[in-house]
Amino acid sequence: MPDDPSQLTVEQYKALQNKQQLDLLVVLWYVNMAFGAIPAMIGFFYAGIGLLVGLIPEENGHSTSALPSAILFGSFALLGLFLVLVSAVLVTLSYLTARSIKARRNLTLIYVVGGLNCLHMPLGLALSVFTFIVVTRPEVKCEFV
Repeated sequence: MPDDPSQLTVEQYKALQNKQQLDLLVVLWYVNMAFGAIPAMIGFFYAGIGLLVGLIPEENGHSTSALPSAILFGSFALLGLFLVLVSAVLVTLSYLTARSIKARRNLTLIYVVGGLNCLHMPLGLALSVFTFIVVTRPEVKCEFV
């Protein structure tokens, strides 16, 4: 390709533009992965609070509430661990999507994770829409194995 962009043919310009947009999508999926790790930190906080407070012995062995504290704080811990697990799965899927776009493979994975990512309003929705717009172009589709 020529060094001067004004000397590019239309096909060369479109190919260059597609490559740049796919490279940008890779970076944005990595950023999405970092944002997806934030709920995992909140989940660790919930699990830690649930475990720490749940292990504190009750005064005189008697509970003043109808619901035993072990069940209450155990549910905090389970909620936190569930949040960590879901966040870990979504972060892993975002990572695999970024790697797939970079390697130009697994188009189905990109579609599925993009659809799941639409639930992350508003940034995930915008990223998914832009991913669908770029990846569904015929000249980009041919690059994927």
